[in-house]
Amino acid sequence: MRSWMRYLLLLFLFIGFTELGLRFIDPPSLSYYRNIKLLHRYHPEYYVTLGENLDIYVKHYSNLWEGRFTTNSLGFRGSPEPDSTSPKLACLGDSLVMGFGVSDEDTFCYQLNGFDWDGKKFQSQNLAVDAYGSLGSAKRLKESAQKLPLDTVLFFVSPNDFTVPPGLVEQGVQADDIVEKQRENDEDYRKKFFIQFEATRYSYLLQAMKLANEQLSIKRHLAKVEFQNEISEAKNPGKYLSNSFYTFPDKKTCTKADSPENLPNQTTISSPISTATPQSCHEPILPDSGCIATVPDYKELPALPDETIYAYNIMLQVVRENNIRLIVVFLPMQNEDIRCYNNGKHSPLYNYALRAKGWFENNEIETIDLITDSSEICPIGDFFIPGDGHLTKKGNHWVAETLKRRLQEKKDRN
Repeated sequence: MRSWMRYLLLLFLFIGFTELGLRFIDPPSLSYYRNIKLLHRYHPEYYVTLGENLDIYVKHYSNLWEGRFTTNSLGFRGSPEPDSTSPKLACLGDSLVMGFGVSDEDTFCYQLNGFDWDGKKFQSQNLAVDAYGSLGSAKRLKESAQKLPLDTVLFFVSPNDFTVPPGLVEQGVQADDIVEKQRENDEDYRKKFFIQFEATRYSYLLQAMKLANEQLSIKRHLAKVEFQNEISEAKNPGKYLSNSFYTFPDKKTCTKADSPENLPNQTTISSPISTATPQSCHEPILPDSGCIATVPDYKELPALPDETIYAYNIMLQVVRENNIRLIVVFLPMQNEDIRCYNNGKHSPLYNYALRAKGWFENNEIETIDLITDSSEICPIGDFFIPGDGHLTKKGNHWVAETLKRRLQEKKDRN
C-alpha cells in the first residue's frame, strides 16, 4: 500500500474513532450545544428557525438551568396547536422571549395562554427564536402571518438589536441588525452557512471543532486588542514602567460602612424619575453603573440605524396588511437599567429603548415599557440567571403577570 494511502486511511480511522468517542462520552458542554443545535433547522430566507413537533430536554453544562423544549406543528416553542376558534396573542423576539433558561410551561409566553382580554380568551403562540435581530423577527412575523391569523403581536426589542455593550465591541461583536442586513442577500455566505449548519447538525466532531474555532477567534481578538493597548502605552516608556511595576493597591481597608447595604441613599438627587411609583424594594447603585440624573429626550439621541428602520418598516407593512395589533414591549434586561431606575436615575444603556420607543410611537404603534414596574425585581438575582442573563422561572412569571396587568389597562383598539 502506498504511503499516502496509508496516511489517508489513518486519517479516516482517527476521524471515525474521534466521532464515535465524542458520541459515547457525550461531554456536558458538547451535549448542551448538541441539543440546542437539534432544536433548530436551516431556513432559506432567514437562516435559522425552529424544527416542528420537537421534544428535547436541555441541560446547561454548568448546571445554570435545564428544561424541556417542545414545538408545535408550526415550529413555535411551547405553544399549543392553533385553535381556529381562539384569537391569537403572539410573542416575538429573541432567546429571552423564546424562553431560554426554563421549561415550556415556565416561559412567560406560555403563561399568557388563555389570557382573558377585552372579552376575548386568547391562545398564545411563541414565534421567538434565539439570536434573532429586528430583521429576523420581521421575516418570522411575515411568514407566521401567512400560516395563521394573528390578532395581537407583542414584539420585544432587545438591546443587542442595534447596540452592543463596549465589552462585546472589544471582542469584535456587531449588533444583530447590522449582521442580519449584511447577510440578507449574500448568496455566497448563504451556501457556506447551509453546508456548515447541516454538517454540524449530524457530526459531533465538526460541531466541537466549530465551537473551538469560535472560542479561539474571540481569544485571538482579545489578545490583539491587549497587544495594541500595550504598544500604545509603551510609546511613553516612563508611564508604561510606572503603571506596570510601581502601581500598588490602596492601603485603605474595607469596612462594614463601605459595604453596599451601607452606601448613602442615592435617591436624594432631584430627578424627573423620582416622581415614579414608590419603590417597594431596590438595590444600591454600583460604582460603575454610569447612572445619570435625568432621562434624555429620544430626539437628542442618535437616530436608529438604517438597518433597524429597514426591518421595522417590514414589520409595519406586515401588521397593516394583515390587520394585526402590534404592541412593542420594552423589558429591562440589564442590571444597570433596574438599579438606576429604582434609585431615581437613568441608565444610558436603556437609551436603546428610548430610541426605539420614540420611533414606534411616531408611527402610531402602541408601546409598553416595563421599566416602570421594575421595583418588583428584587433581588435581581432571583429574576435573571447569574452569568447567563435569561429570565428565571420567577422572572418569567413576573413578566407574564406584569404584561397581563398592563394589557388590561389598554383599551380595545376598536
